[in-house]
Amino acid sequence: MNRNFIIELAVFGATLIFYIVMLATQKNRRTKIRATAGALILKTASPSKRKTRALWIAIPLVLVFALLVNYSAFFVILICAICALAIFISCRDDACNVNNGIYENGIIGSGEFILYTKIKSVENAVNINAIPKNLILQMELADSKKIQIQFADGTELKCALEQIEKRI
Repeated sequence: MNRNFIIELAVFGATLIFYIVMLATQKNRRTKIRATAGALILKTASPSKRKTRALWIAIPLVLVFALLVNYSAFFVILICAICALAIFISCRDDACNVNNGIYENGIIGSGEFILYTKIKSVENAVNINAIPKNLILQMELADSKKIQIQFADGTELKCALEQIEKRI
């Protein structure tokens, strides 16, 4: 075995361990977000889980493919880094998407958990009666980060606005 292959195996092993740990702790991440959010006020529509599950199946296949095909060590390290980033982002999004809703302490939607205390302002709240297909709530957070959350219907958007107005 040459030095490059040992490096490839080490990076592959580290990425695989990271993958397993992320999936093993996914339930805890969901529970922690749910506990921080408080009592459920209104459950909102959640996106399909198919894409997340497909990604979780594809990542190990891509890792094995990158290791088995005779590419350079740089390429294998790059693929492992991309796969690690992909599993991190998909687990974070999945933990929020499972719990989508309007809660006592914040809103969970679009892969984000936003505490009401962190919301600085609500911008461009779409008129519920005017454009029923474009129900997007744009919020500016205290750290000047802007987040958009899309709702399935006017009831969800109206409830979210009411909760934000109570807290701001």
